[in-house]
Amino acid sequence: MHTVGKIDIDKYKCVTDGIKSSEVIITDERIQHIKDRHPNDYEKYCGYMRDIVSNLTTLLKPINQIQHCY
Repeated sequence: MHTVGKIDIDKYKCVTDGIKSSEVIITDERIQHIKDRHPNDYEKYCGYMRDIVSNLTTLLKPINQIQHCY
């Protein structure tokens, strides 16, 4: 398990209020998944992960969580 960085939990309240920690981690299994399924992406972006999670500018809610308007 590797610490990626910290998030501002308040920014995520629009999606969920269930976040218990501001610490963001990535496991060895998820790193291997990225390397296996997205060749070269981990090496290309791993140096930016801390900045990405710390300086969030866009947050997308999963489509299955969006309530439809008619």
